Amino acid sequence: MSKLKAIEISPLTPTHTEHLLVSKDGYSFDRNSNRWVLNKDVTISFQVEILALNEEMLLGFRYVLAIYAEELSAWHTSNMYSLGFYPDFTDSLIE
Repeated sequence: MSKLKAIEISPLTPTHTEHLLVSKDGYSFDRNSNRWVLNKDVTISFQVEILALNEEMLLGFRYVLAIYAEELSAWHTSNMYSLGFYPDFTDSLIE
């Protein structure tokens, strides 16, 4: 009988170290960069307000936003980034 060892993997800890990703429009971007060019019209520049988040929150924000950039339109990704500046608005969506 084999014994399985449980391991805990944090959702914020990648199982790989790949930081270079490709947007849905085929543009390469570095998840750790503060400037992502997602297509010819959309560039996301991480502003000081977002960069001021605690490290774990910023890492999670980058990972989720990168998933949007890979799978959804650049404009939608940009809109999701912009929601990070309006916590009162997003809080009202939850209530």
